[in-house]
Amino acid sequence: MSNQSSQLSTIVVEPKDEDLKDLQLEVHFNLWNSDKNDIHCLDIGLMCPIRESKYSIELKIPGCSSHVENLIEDIKKDQVACNVFNELVRVTSVVNQYVLFTKEKSNKSFLVFDGDINCETDNKGKRTLITLDVEKNNYQPSITDLYFRIRIPNFDIKAISACDNSLSRFFVPYCEKSVVYDFRLNDTKLLSVAEGKKLQEKKIVFSKIHFLLIGDINETAQLNNGPIKIRVFENHNWDNYISKVHPIDKPMIAYHMTKKDDSSASFLLKLQANKTNAFRLTLYTIAVILLSLVANIVYNLICFYCHG
Repeated sequence: MSNQSSQLSTIVVEPKDEDLKDLQLEVHFNLWNSDKNDIHCLDIGLMCPIRESKYSIELKIPGCSSHVENLIEDIKKDQVACNVFNELVRVTSVVNQYVLFTKEKSNKSFLVFDGDINCETDNKGKRTLITLDVEKNNYQPSITDLYFRIRIPNFDIKAISACDNSLSRFFVPYCEKSVVYDFRLNDTKLLSVAEGKKLQEKKIVFSKIHFLLIGDINETAQLNNGPIKIRVFENHNWDNYISKVHPIDKPMIAYHMTKKDDSSASFLLKLQANKTNAFRLTLYTIAVILLSLVANIVYNLICFYCHG
């Protein structure tokens, strides 16, 4: 067996102000990892309650990212917005740095931030730090929530996964590829003692945590650590959303896992697929052609001597 693994890391979402306690957030993660479509990135959605005083949420993402994209231009489209929020949602108005969305079923409205997202790396260069400012907007004081939707284009997949490729058998030109994803949020076990203690003291609670892994359709789920919904991914509905990364040419499959009312989460999935060994397949093809030529020559020689 050949092993490729790295130290697991956790994404951290926390208020920067240590006095801001008992804050409830809703967070969405879309992890795109499709080799056949060449789509590899992480999308993060964060629904934050608006309070009288301005506060900031800091995201700590494993790996160094040169930039972070605000996806508001992509989710302004009604069809994409419905897919993102998994219900009927419409864009009702656009104002300076904000877009107002309304949910059809509950008639509840919320703002989506429409501005630049700044990021930097920590002093060790191992994490990307993103700060999101949440402040009351005078446009509609009755609005209680502000949503951010961002993309990490070069997310370090090795920080949350381990890959294992079995050796292909001699007469079989493929090997079995197993990948274990362990996507963790605010897991203090993967932080230093001091950082973990500070995170626990903030008593942050996530009302909902959604994790959606979108990968190639030939992968098979072998193991998971919680309730999971699996479906064929709706490529045609999402093409406008992800096409800037790469057009969707091949079918994909989606794995959806959720947690509620918790301070941390771990979403574990083991996927398995057969991976073709192109080099060995080429050797087999050449070997078959050579054997055919040799057999033909031998046959012709036999015929020549038998009838000569």
